[in-house]
Amino acid sequence: MIDETFASRWIDRLRKDIPGTRAIILKGSHARGQAGPHSDIDFDVLTESGDESYRAYLEPDEAGRLIHVSVAVDSVEAWLADEDEPASWSFGLPAIEATKLLWAATGELRSRLDRPFHAHPAGDPELEDFVEGLGKVRNALREGNDLAVRLAAQNLARLCPTLLRLLNPDVRAETHLGALEAALAFQKAPTGYREDMLRCLGLSGKATTPDEILAAAERLVLGTLRLLGAHLSRHDPAQEGNPEFEFEIGLEPLLRNGTLERYLNQL
Repeated sequence: MIDETFASRWIDRLRKDIPGTRAIILKGSHARGQAGPHSDIDFDVLTESGDESYRAYLEPDEAGRLIHVSVAVDSVEAWLADEDEPASWSFGLPAIEATKLLWAATGELRSRLDRPFHAHPAGDPELEDFVEGLGKVRNALREGNDLAVRLAAQNLARLCPTLLRLLNPDVRAETHLGALEAALAFQKAPTGYREDMLRCLGLSGKATTPDEILAAAERLVLGTLRLLGAHLSRHDPAQEGNPEFEFEIGLEPLLRNGTLERYLNQL
């Protein structure tokens, strides 16, 4: 993590550069204690106004090496309200972002902001877009559009964890990579799930044909639907009324009785 001298210098600079500064928070790899030699330094600067903006700096350190400093500016209330929104990088999993409060204008602000992490809820289960994604992969293959096949498969794979997390123990992600690793580690998942996810995401490390990508996408979608349908058909009392299992209106009975799977198998 950055040392006290560096932090003190940047606290003074940011307070001077950004009028109305009320708090300064360190985030990212430096807040986690995992920074590498090429890591940037992420600051959240919280102000009185609601004006959201971003700033970037390239500044030399004591050895003359340029350091990338990234600054996100937002209001205190907007920063706190962000904890009600899913993280865009978490594959639908609940997430925590490490934070370290460096400076606050008042003791009341310090008590509100001095916390080890910034939490985000899980994303909604994206059942309709997940099903639609398989149709897009199939259409792209039919049209002979290799690029469209791969893009549609990537989008489909990113949605798969939003559904499978409902069947697996809770896990919270701290980084984009950590979210992917947690999603790939799901135990309740379709056969060949990890390999098919990596193939659809383009991260398998192997050359893949469009036909192989379609086959992987079909296994992901149909396998996930069967697992969810079987879960719902058991009427698990622990999940009755659980809002996490509320899919788009009209889709749950179609998932429960197998109509969604029949729909996909007819295409």
